[in-house]
Amino acid sequence: MEIVFEIVNRTGRTLERHKASGSRLSIGRAFDNELILSDETVSPHHAALEVDAHGDTVLVDLGSLNGVRNERHERINGATRLRSGEQYSFGRARVRIYHRDHPMADTVRIGGMDGLINRLGSAPLLTVILSLVVTVAITEQWLNTYTEVRWQEMGIGLFGVLAVGALIATFWAIVGRIVKHEGRFRTQLGLVMTYLLLQSAIVAGYEWLVFNTLNVAFSAGLSLLASFVLLTGVLWISLHIATNQPSTQRWKIAVSIASILLCISLYPAWLEQTAFSESPNYIKKVKPPAARFARGTSVEQFLDNAGGVFAATAHGDP
Repeated sequence: MEIVFEIVNRTGRTLERHKASGSRLSIGRAFDNELILSDETVSPHHAALEVDAHGDTVLVDLGSLNGVRNERHERINGATRLRSGEQYSFGRARVRIYHRDHPMADTVRIGGMDGLINRLGSAPLLTVILSLVVTVAITEQWLNTYTEVRWQEMGIGLFGVLAVGALIATFWAIVGRIVKHEGRFRTQLGLVMTYLLLQSAIVAGYEWLVFNTLNVAFSAGLSLLASFVLLTGVLWISLHIATNQPSTQRWKIAVSIASILLCISLYPAWLEQTAFSESPNYIKKVKPPAARFARGTSVEQFLDNAGGVFAATAHGDP
């Protein structure tokens, strides 16, 4: 018989892979085993794979101290038929065992998404993205300031934006280092900064919609939907870079995290409705006339209309 052993960690990720053949394959901590496991909870001769009288491969516990357990945490007593692809525990050591002819998963094609992700970590593109983030952050602070510009405060705000982005990228890099043994900090940083740029565009779009439609509820709902889709997509890509999760699982995790984060972000906005603000409420709503997509009323027409209203009011007309 020919057997493939995969030594896995607690999350099921493969650490090592070995192939062995023979009529009997022993598993244990001693050096004369076909599969040597170094964990101290593994007995010197813990278990063995043998071929029974029917030609089936069976897993036999050789009287080990801590026993052999299957994926259902059931202890194996004596001999049990090997199920190809199942994970078994030998003490604390976890091993997934396959027959040689075990079916393989389909090969994953490298798509355009992977190429775009790889470019995010390149030094030239990352430099451009960071420059755009700095420009947009300074411009937004300048436009939202109606008093004297304080460059020190703007510098602190810019540092805060970059620091938060770096911390988020560091978190995902640590996850990637643990799970896939590659951090890819620059790629994660480029992704986070790209998200900040796109989120700034969504906020600008919300303000533009409010200015043109005067419908705050519609504008807020549309911007929240766009923010949710953007955040979900960025989280999915971060998980794609840092973990080996299947695509469907990544979508589930991304949607859950995005929902929680958006709900948390709405709470401070709700508090601001009743809180005192040092800046006028209209500071983000007033835009230059060129920002309107519909032609407005001229000054002369406005005065004529207003004059008619005043005249009707003076004569007591409803």
